[in-house]
Amino acid sequence: MKKILLLTKEYHHPKVSSSGGTGIFYKNLAQKLHQKGFEVTVFGTAKRAVSFVDEGVKIHFVQDYFKNNKFKELLRSLTGKFSMFQSQHLQLYLQEKKYITQVLQLYCQQNNFTPDIAETHDWEGLSLALVDAGFPYVVRCHGSWTVLEKEFGYKNVAEGKKYCERLAFETSINNIVISEFSRKVNQQYFKIQTPQLIYNGIDIDYFKSINPLKITNSIFYFGNLSKEKGIETAFRTFAKVKRVSGDATLHCIGNSHGYEDKLSDFLPKEMHQSVVFYGQQGKSEIRELLSKAELVLFPSKGENFSLSLLEAMALQSTVIVSAIPAFTEIVKHKENGCVAQTEDDFSIQAIALLGDKTWAKSLGEEARTTIEEQFSEEKMMNETLNYYQKVYEIAMTNHKANNE
Repeated sequence: MKKILLLTKEYHHPKVSSSGGTGIFYKNLAQKLHQKGFEVTVFGTAKRAVSFVDEGVKIHFVQDYFKNNKFKELLRSLTGKFSMFQSQHLQLYLQEKKYITQVLQLYCQQNNFTPDIAETHDWEGLSLALVDAGFPYVVRCHGSWTVLEKEFGYKNVAEGKKYCERLAFETSINNIVISEFSRKVNQQYFKIQTPQLIYNGIDIDYFKSINPLKITNSIFYFGNLSKEKGIETAFRTFAKVKRVSGDATLHCIGNSHGYEDKLSDFLPKEMHQSVVFYGQQGKSEIRELLSKAELVLFPSKGENFSLSLLEAMALQSTVIVSAIPAFTEIVKHKENGCVAQTEDDFSIQAIALLGDKTWAKSLGEEARTTIEEQFSEEKMMNETLNYYQKVYEIAMTNHKANNE
């Protein structure tokens, strides 16, 4: 096993497009696989076509099927609005997967590239493009649209996306789940059998606190600013803390999505100057900023897993998280952080922790130990490669048997 293909719609690089957690994950995975001596190719679709080499990893994105065909884009939008056209709507999404199959096959032919194994993500059922590829593949369950809608209340999810996800899991036999919660919901909604649990991991040598000096009474929010991720809870929490600790400040790291202009909906005007918006930041900036945090809030209403939480804990941040399964698998209440059962709990616990610096520091130290022992990138990589090897060997054995 030498050649690995990563098929994805997200890759964290300015030449591709902005990306979320999946894009960051595949950027890190590709680089680590390359460092271990594998030939890695990342292939996918994006807003525009682009091809380049990123630190030894070959990157090739073709233009998204619907962006490349404005008529099909219009049809997708119109058929998605009326139930009488649902069949045509679903077929458009299947056509998209066939398109990806074709452009991937063409790329492989032109570049004399035959992967030994491929990995892709679960959302949008992208693995449908690999069903007839002729090489084994695995699907990592980062968080499908089906799960986001049913578990986390996401609205207006296209039926075509969910339809492709259902079809994809009917044919996918090698599946990775990234948490026990991920295992539960994917078995519930897709009936997947015997998935492999591999927790996401981070570079614990990089995410190490570099600044022992904290910003006094600082509360940080780390993640995209959205209602689903809990930014509104963070604002309301800060308002309550500020009334007790007059010098408290709130620091928001992540795409603001216009919340700078909505502060008056959550905070009195005199508190606005105590809120800092940093926008999206790179790894080094995140490490520097979170190293200064006294508290980091994670009030998300739903997650499959959170690399952001791992990074904050690795930096010995004292964290308060919402009581969702993906968080409580990692954070044990009053052992390595705090779990808020209700929105009011966030402010109650924040006030208590800011008032007891020794306790807060001990929780941060235990948080670091948790990440070192259970959620390192090296542990994830070893488990991933072991699973790849197992899938590859089974595929080779079956291929040999079918040709005898």
